[in-house]
Amino acid sequence: MSHKIILHKPIRNEEELNAAFARIDELMNAQLGTPTGEELDLLSELVWAYEQRHYPIGAPDPIDLLNLKIEAGEITLEQLKEVLPNRSTRSQILNKHRRITTQAATEMVNRRWIPAESFFLTSYWNSLD
Repeated sequence: MSHKIILHKPIRNEEELNAAFARIDELMNAQLGTPTGEELDLLSELVWAYEQRHYPIGAPDPIDLLNLKIEAGEITLEQLKEVLPNRSTRSQILNKHRRITTQAATEMVNRRWIPAESFFLTSYWNSLD
């Protein structure tokens, strides 16, 4: 069964979204640079735009993300000590009993450990009140 979607307009509702998903499934093996490949690319962009408007994913909590990266081995204890040298402070921050300083937050952003939006688009600064 072929599902058709008008390609020159945004997806406006769930019915159109479901039709786009069905058509994407049909096109998954399309070759780049072909008309079906172009249709797949365009449909993917339309779905992405719809989901950004209707199902936005917020920035992750910075401390949850930091803990995840430590557990995954992406940040070592030695690296963390460079930013948070005091053991007690480090423990309080990682356990969310104390806020991180803006200086340490800036350093983590500069080291690309935590995206800036995690600090600025979340309720992190109000979370301990």
